[in-house]
Amino acid sequence: MINISEKDGNDAYCRYRMEKLEIGIAGKGRNKKTLILNMGKIAKALRTNPKYITKYFGLVLNAETGLDSETSSAYIKGNHDASNLAMILTKFIKMFIMCWVCDDAGGLRLKVSHDAVIGTCDACGNSIPVGQNDKLTKFIIKNPPKKRDRKSEEQVGAFGAFEERPNDDDDKWHTDTSAEATATRLKHATQSSGIMHGLGKGSTVDILRRLFDVEQTDIFELTHKVSRLTQDFDSRKRLNLIFGFIFDTSDSKQIISMIKKYSELLATFSTGKANGAIFTRCVEKMICDNELKLIARSPIFFQQLYENDILDEDQIMEWYGNRNSNPNIDAWMQKKIRANCLPFITWLEFADEEEESE
Repeated sequence: MINISEKDGNDAYCRYRMEKLEIGIAGKGRNKKTLILNMGKIAKALRTNPKYITKYFGLVLNAETGLDSETSSAYIKGNHDASNLAMILTKFIKMFIMCWVCDDAGGLRLKVSHDAVIGTCDACGNSIPVGQNDKLTKFIIKNPPKKRDRKSEEQVGAFGAFEERPNDDDDKWHTDTSAEATATRLKHATQSSGIMHGLGKGSTVDILRRLFDVEQTDIFELTHKVSRLTQDFDSRKRLNLIFGFIFDTSDSKQIISMIKKYSELLATFSTGKANGAIFTRCVEKMICDNELKLIARSPIFFQQLYENDILDEDQIMEWYGNRNSNPNIDAWMQKKIRANCLPFITWLEFADEEEESE
């Protein structure tokens, strides 16, 4: 048995566990198939439909798949390495099983709503979009999960009825929907994940706000969550939201410290010429909206963005050279910000000339 969540490592007392993939090979030549002998048990542990897991393997590997109801096994056409299949299953778990907000691995309750797949977490109560822009999402929409009957201990899957987890006292606590149990569950989930603010159902923006309200120690994981939550947002909206969550525009020193702290996150959304242009415009707009407190610090902001590998020289010089290019800011204000940044621009040009001469 292994833990469902990678974060739980080798914790033998972890609540959520599943069997390792049991792999077999059948057939020869073009008819060779890789068998997942314990697909039924894995789907049961993940509290999901085995049809979804099997289809996901097929989509990722671009291979034909199928299920055998008699043996509770699945097959993938071709010869596939067990370690690669384990990695694909881990990706499926992160996208469709684990809650993005509280990292609970108890399995999201999926439902189709307005051509989207929504997962509800029993631990923290959030309803979040899952698998956005993933091909499996379209498959789930066409083959929606059946409503879970809380009065029954059975859930219908691809192999007919299969039981949920044993209905012991601990599981009753987890699935009890009374107000008292829900409050207790919410408190436990938020404490265990480090989220000290109450997490209720809300929009994507609400979920993002709560993520940034917490002191983050794993910026890589935060970046992953933000990317997934905002993948349907346009770049400008995403950056304006992020800036609003991490920057205190009344304190220029705080902005500088946050640039350093969230450099990995910010760099993710400034890659390339187009994203760099949008990023610099958002920085410019933030300065403009808080002119009295921030405009004098403009060169320092851009210097920090450069030194922390968020913006490169070409992106900064492109922004500086394209005057009057920001439709959200008056032309005279754009000139004023660039005039304040001139010392840094001059230094940047000089540094580039020195490198070329060497």
